[in-house]
Amino acid sequence: MNVMHNDLHVVDANYLAALDILPGYALLRRGESFVFLNAAVRAVLGLESGIDPGQPVPVDAVLLGLQPGSAAQANAPSASQERLFECVLLATDGRPRNLSAVSRTVLHAGMPAELILAVERCAGLYDELRGHTTFLEELLDSAPEALAIVHRGKILHVNHEFTRLFGYPLRECVGQDLDYLVMPDGRRHESEMLLHAVNENERALMETVRRTKQGELVDVSVLMAPVRIAGDEVGHFVSYRDIRHQKRLEAELQHTALHDALTGLANRVLFLDRLQQTMVRLQRRPDRNFAIMFLDLDRFKQVNDTLGHASGDALLLKITTRLQACLRPQDTIARFGGDEFAILLDEVQSVSSAVRIADRIQHDVRQPVDVYGHEVLVSVSIGIVMGSLEYGSGEQILRDADFAMYRAKANGKARYEIFDNSMHIRVTAQRQKEEQLREAMEQHQFEVWYQPVYRISGGEIDSFEALLRWRHPQRGIVPTSEFVGLVEDTGMIMAIGQMVLEQACIQAEKWSRLWPERGLSVSVNLSPREFAQPNLVETVAAALTASNLAPSLLRLEITETSVSLDADAAVVHLQRLSDIGVGVSLDNFGAGLASMNNLLRLPIQLLKLDRRLTAYMPARGTQGALIETIFKLGHSLHMRMQADGVETAEQLQELKRFGCELAQGHYFAGAMTAEDADKLLSKK
Repeated sequence: MNVMHNDLHVVDANYLAALDILPGYALLRRGESFVFLNAAVRAVLGLESGIDPGQPVPVDAVLLGLQPGSAAQANAPSASQERLFECVLLATDGRPRNLSAVSRTVLHAGMPAELILAVERCAGLYDELRGHTTFLEELLDSAPEALAIVHRGKILHVNHEFTRLFGYPLRECVGQDLDYLVMPDGRRHESEMLLHAVNENERALMETVRRTKQGELVDVSVLMAPVRIAGDEVGHFVSYRDIRHQKRLEAELQHTALHDALTGLANRVLFLDRLQQTMVRLQRRPDRNFAIMFLDLDRFKQVNDTLGHASGDALLLKITTRLQACLRPQDTIARFGGDEFAILLDEVQSVSSAVRIADRIQHDVRQPVDVYGHEVLVSVSIGIVMGSLEYGSGEQILRDADFAMYRAKANGKARYEIFDNSMHIRVTAQRQKEEQLREAMEQHQFEVWYQPVYRISGGEIDSFEALLRWRHPQRGIVPTSEFVGLVEDTGMIMAIGQMVLEQACIQAEKWSRLWPERGLSVSVNLSPREFAQPNLVETVAAALTASNLAPSLLRLEITETSVSLDADAAVVHLQRLSDIGVGVSLDNFGAGLASMNNLLRLPIQLLKLDRRLTAYMPARGTQGALIETIFKLGHSLHMRMQADGVETAEQLQELKRFGCELAQGHYFAGAMTAEDADKLLSKK
């Protein structure tokens, strides 16, 4: 006969996991066998790790002194009541453990079982709380974290790790106020917070600092939970975990996230944060103005090309030292990448003050620099903008400073330009275009079109490239050349790029359902800014999950520029993408000077030939030899080759001769809407 025990506590896997880390012995008995032994019991018995040993263990092989039958009787609802008893735990080291235990009937796997909680009998400190043992000193001393047992704020016991971490031996702790012993001044309120949280949630956890006997402040994670014996709360269990190493790592990671890896200067994120704080201050104190400088080294690319990137890095480090020497302690200098720097001049009252600093910078920078025995001469072009309440964001003022710097470049380099009204007119026109772009984004005027990529050998469609199109309500399809650069410069590429990625994944998943035998994939272009975002892999993974697209059906196209900005970070990004199954191709290959080292390091499966090289085909002489070498290079690295911009049958024949696997271009088909792509696939 089945009898329901609605008053019995249900012991599930989560409850057993909690028992496994309990500072005491926990056993679950069914009949004459134990079906669960926690870590403390298994350690004494020499059993392997794991919550469930897998095979029932006979009772008499573990404990002596139990009643012959299980206290859990199927037809005894009163069996849920607790009972106290003493027993002996048999240990593999030959020394039996004398235990004080409490047991009650519970439900496990739908059947009554007896849950036994026990600790070693110990006279002295704990006997005054209850008539039996409540804690096990040896168990506490073997714990890897600092533990303290308190009653009404007074310490009853601490373990060896507590002594090691805080420097107080047990004899100096017993009877002392725990807060007074290790709590730094000004943090006494934390005890009230912890106790309140324990009362509300049965446990409390926080990260904070505590004081050692020597006065050192230690970063710790504090866990507090009540100690109950036979249902009565008799004190609190406080655990301290040393997290100094973790905090150091967090600080290092935060520093890495906010500083340039080469120079140690602030990066764009940190610079914009400080600029925003300065702009907020200007609203409160208009008399405390500021200026922004945007700097770009002249002829730096020539140094990189002639002496190598190592020399370029050495030059940047020496220029950084000179720039810092020209500034005041309250000023902020940042490196934005490459040879671009930004400077925030705090509390500058006039343009003339900023100009004096700019003159000093130009004088110091153009002095000869010794780079590995080579005398190098560089100069700097500077754009200057004074702070103004008219600016709504730091990006706006940086953009104007950048514009002024490019005017300095255009006017002969090695000079500065101040952002003025004439520049303002040009920038205003640009901002109007930006507003149009934002409006287009809000009104969903951007669309994702698809250009098919064909297998040269058989003529079948291999995949599609996702391409952005702007359908203007009056102008129709806007030429891509008119807005792509502006989308990148304004930072809107992040939101628009994510939209393209998400829609492309949805469309590819649809194709995989309609034509599963074709294995159609979709490629999505990533701009350098998109590729550099720290959460790139998470963004891609989210798009795959939302669309239910297999990762192998997505390929991301990156440019050589994206890789060259930070090759080490690129390797990490691409390896993580490869780990989740996403393919990567190098776009516009052959247009620049691709680094052989990067090609060897990066997990790239496909090289996409730049359309300008395709236009040379059929080519002879030097041009033909160059193109043939590029194909041989790609194939020697076991990469597939794809040609872009194929317009003629002659170009296609040349590609076949070179062994090119894939091709796209108007010779086959141009970019088309998703609906037209569906129709094209239906004809095949």
